[in-house]
Amino acid sequence: MKRCEDSSNDYPSNKRTKTTDQVPEDIDEVPCVSKVIADPVCPEQKIERENLVGITKFANPTLTPFHGVIKTRFSDFHVNEISLEGKTIELTQLGTQSADEQESIAKANPDNTVAEIEGLSSPQLVDELKKIIPENIVTELENLNSESSQDSIVIPLIQEKEIRKNIHFLIKRVYPNLATSAKDNQITVHHSEHIPSDHLRNVGWPKKLPTFCQCVLFKENIDTLQAISTLSHRLNIKQSAIGYAGIKDKRAKTSQLITFRRMNAKRLVGLNKAKSHIKLGNFSYVDKHLKLGDLTGNKFRIVIRNINCEITDLTSSIESLKKNGFVNYFGLQRFGNIGGETHIVGKLILQKRWEDAVNMLLGGERRDEDERTATARGIWRKTHDVKAALKEMPRTRTHEITLLKAIEKNIQANNFQNILQHLPSQVRKLYVHAYQSFLWNYSVSSRLESDDRNLKVGDKVLNGDGDVCTMDEDMINSGKYLLENLVIPTIGEDSTPDKFTLELLQNENIEFDTIKTLTIEYQLWTNYRKVFIKPDIENWSLKNYTNLEETLVLSDLDKIQGFESTKVDEDAIQRTALLLTLSLPKSCYATMALRELLREDTSSSYQATLNAI
Repeated sequence: MKRCEDSSNDYPSNKRTKTTDQVPEDIDEVPCVSKVIADPVCPEQKIERENLVGITKFANPTLTPFHGVIKTRFSDFHVNEISLEGKTIELTQLGTQSADEQESIAKANPDNTVAEIEGLSSPQLVDELKKIIPENIVTELENLNSESSQDSIVIPLIQEKEIRKNIHFLIKRVYPNLATSAKDNQITVHHSEHIPSDHLRNVGWPKKLPTFCQCVLFKENIDTLQAISTLSHRLNIKQSAIGYAGIKDKRAKTSQLITFRRMNAKRLVGLNKAKSHIKLGNFSYVDKHLKLGDLTGNKFRIVIRNINCEITDLTSSIESLKKNGFVNYFGLQRFGNIGGETHIVGKLILQKRWEDAVNMLLGGERRDEDERTATARGIWRKTHDVKAALKEMPRTRTHEITLLKAIEKNIQANNFQNILQHLPSQVRKLYVHAYQSFLWNYSVSSRLESDDRNLKVGDKVLNGDGDVCTMDEDMINSGKYLLENLVIPTIGEDSTPDKFTLELLQNENIEFDTIKTLTIEYQLWTNYRKVFIKPDIENWSLKNYTNLEETLVLSDLDKIQGFESTKVDEDAIQRTALLLTLSLPKSCYATMALRELLREDTSSSYQATLNAI
């Protein structure tokens, strides 16, 4: 019998909410929210993106909805990761004090002289290099690094092994475009398209210092994968050298742990000097590299603006969310913001339509993209001119650049399956997993079609030991199993899809045997995901504000920098916002909890139509 798990790991058992059932104290000042601001008129919702990815049902179908707007500003949505140890991850300081103490202890008896210069700046490293090789050679290295026509430089013979190790280390640290090789105690320096950065960090790492530098990644209005890509580009390392436990929302302010293999904290904290949507802090050295799934959940602090309802309705909605939970759909973030959406790219991969998949990744229109990227995509859609698209595509768009360069090299072979292989494996897996999530959403909506919230014969549930059982008449009559025990498997090579999923696959020209025989890089596994989740609601309150630009909840970085929430202008027209703090298990989406409250499409495209109100 299989043990229940979500898309990455087993769900922990849901803790019941510890919050009081009483209305928060400050609500007494606003007895009827609808009286604070003139009743808004909601624009007609013509296109619901949620419907397109199978999101259609509610945990409590009879609940009266209330109006509100989510993510008016990205500062209205705050996410703090909860570690495997149950600690809420927060950015509390930007210095390296704790890491420095660990280094000092580890370097008390340094293993070699390189350890002593690990934390130096680039100019200081150049000075160290000048101490061990002639200055004219250093000048030649500078020229070679700046794309000189010269192919390579040979450094005069050096007998001492320790000095040779220092030279390798210093050149690779100071000159990002160069690589070194050695033969017969002689070092050759040459251009390199890819720097073997792991070797760079292996040199001189103190044996007593833990292998990984861990820190808190704080980001604003940028998704985790883009943040990781930016960091790898700035540090000239592979993206795989950066570990992270989960992918956080883009349109939000988020804090999460990340790890770097053998990377000095002083070098990392230097990245904070750049103007960026990324900050690093709370540095320490640890023995374990983070991997996807190394978290228990996330804590959310959310602002829902322009609330318009009676207090009694609002209270009933929140109490229903605590009691009944919400349908645990994979939220819209899972499906991306490409014109065709990531799950459709996954479908094309399963259909083996490789060229269409590449074209969608390069030419798909996005709604929140910078002008240069949009122009580059337009060039590809209209002309398929690789050189023109490459010229316009910003260097930060690493995945698009990778595909375009692969096409440029393979233009005669026209092998689009091979071209797609140039993307990192975790990125390619993301597409087929998105399609797997789409199928799960569709299956759940089909199961809940009748709005009958009772367990049925044939349902799969979790028993007290965390194992999956199939319901029969005796189990239903026993009354031991509740709706919150209901699980539905994600489709995989060892699953048995329901009739609705099989019919959908048939309509989309995908044989189930195709999923069962996928190669290891695209393999889909069967996991059991809870259909209903009850959030741990820590607190909620109402707050008046006067305009959409006011900051109503401070981020971790705001607190460090000493910012304060904007004060209400008593003479201006006041609106009301709901401030909600809740925690969810990993792989659960807060937007789906908000959807249960608001009964409105949570897509940014629809919510944007409400912001002007």
